[in-house]
Amino acid sequence: MLFYIRSLSKPVRVPVLVSFQIAGHILGLFAVLAAVSAADAAAGHRTRLLTASEIERRYPLASVAAMASRGPLGAYGPLGTLGPVGPASVAGMMRSVGDWSTFSGFLTAVGGPLSADGPLGVGGPVGRQMQRFPAVFQEDGDFAVMGNAGVLGALGPLGPLGPMGAHGFVADADGRYHSRSGQVVTSIAAPYDGRCSREFELFEVLSDRAARSGVNDTSWMSVGMSVGMSVGMSTGQTGATGEVSYRVRSASAQTVSILVVPEKELDIFQVRVVNAAGRQVAASDSAVLINWIELPVPAGAVFDVRVSLKASYHFLSHTYRVIVVGAGSSWECQG
Repeated sequence: MLFYIRSLSKPVRVPVLVSFQIAGHILGLFAVLAAVSAADAAAGHRTRLLTASEIERRYPLASVAAMASRGPLGAYGPLGTLGPVGPASVAGMMRSVGDWSTFSGFLTAVGGPLSADGPLGVGGPVGRQMQRFPAVFQEDGDFAVMGNAGVLGALGPLGPLGPMGAHGFVADADGRYHSRSGQVVTSIAAPYDGRCSREFELFEVLSDRAARSGVNDTSWMSVGMSVGMSVGMSTGQTGATGEVSYRVRSASAQTVSILVVPEKELDIFQVRVVNAAGRQVAASDSAVLINWIELPVPAGAVFDVRVSLKASYHFLSHTYRVIVVGAGSSWECQG
């Protein structure tokens, strides 16, 4: 079935299905704008500790837009299985290139991605331009997980510190970066404004073994992790399963974003954070939005990120990606 859209020149035939999809995207855009406007108008309603569950309660319209399963945080967004990060993606192919950190230094010297002119420099999204972002997307905002210092920003897997980034270090089988001399590299100093530099943690794509066995920093992700359904839990049922735990240590006082991306749209994963004393400090168990947590942590804080399956509506494996991004402490230059 077709219908006509009359323009100034001639009628245009548009399939009804396509038209409905376009209308859906437009409605989703209006939903995001409405939620953002409401958040800006309620600045006093913000908190430093935020979860997807809380956002679902505050802004119901957001559940049909950017933070839902078909948005950029979902299974088929840029952080999911169809995105550029993962073993069978552009990031996976970068390992075959080998070490090119020497050439990276040359690129930085002539204004490359890690220079003061790049995204980590003074004019980038984590420099002075940060203040030009809408308040809700900044570090203290309700939608900061999708903002310039969140999982989709310059410090995450898609930025210059990640597996497709400009550092040029090669990753081993566990996802740890090594210099040309064979030493493990976890951070780099990036020029800020031509007078000083800032230290950033490299973003690693870790193997299952590496992510679960050691103490990780606040800049990493792991892909293809699998968790089983609990005993007696059938497809379509809800209920917590056995948890998978990851130990994290924050080197500085900062806000940390934690996101769990299902690799299949019909899975719902929940996430919680437990401190070193075993006390739960945050949890997100939304059945509508992709679950995430943003929380402030002090320097030296050690905590566990625990992921479990809340519900599933298929019979395939239940795999997910866990992503941890630290926003940094103060953005101050060194030397």
